[in-house]
Amino acid sequence: MDLSSHITRFRARFEELENELAKPDLFNDQKRAQEVTREHARLKEILSIAVNYEQLTNDLKEAKEMADSGDEEMAELAAEELERIPDELEKATQQLRFAVVPPEATDSRNTIVEIRAGTGGNEAALFAADLMRMYQRCAERTGWKVETMEASAADLGGVREVIFQ
Repeated sequence: MDLSSHITRFRARFEELENELAKPDLFNDQKRAQEVTREHARLKEILSIAVNYEQLTNDLKEAKEMADSGDEEMAELAAEELERIPDELEKATQQLRFAVVPPEATDSRNTIVEIRAGTGGNEAALFAADLMRMYQRCAERTGWKVETMEASAADLGGVREVIFQ
């Protein structure tokens, strides 16, 4: 997958958005202004990943040239760089590939999760509590806020029903 064409396209779109944000009449239409600023922020993040990717690509190219230069000290330095750079370049490539995929319109919306203990008495209530904690920890690791909307506790520390966002 050639990422340079995507990077070029993103840079061009970023410049368009920069010019549009500079126009004062953009903020007369709040919905359009919000869309433009959201896309601008997304492209800014993608381009920072792209700059890192391009820098690592150039560093790898230079390290290969230094390794072939014939100078022993330069070859040692290049060997160290050639061990480090490919792993970092692979990570940057993967980040850029994920960034190229356009976001869905519903990605920024809240999610409401409802968990109910089924048949099984206390064991089902304990399982529902474990499931709730699993979702909450996953959300917290991702950086999302979790807000309990409604909960019904059961015996032995389980939950009969819980709704959270």
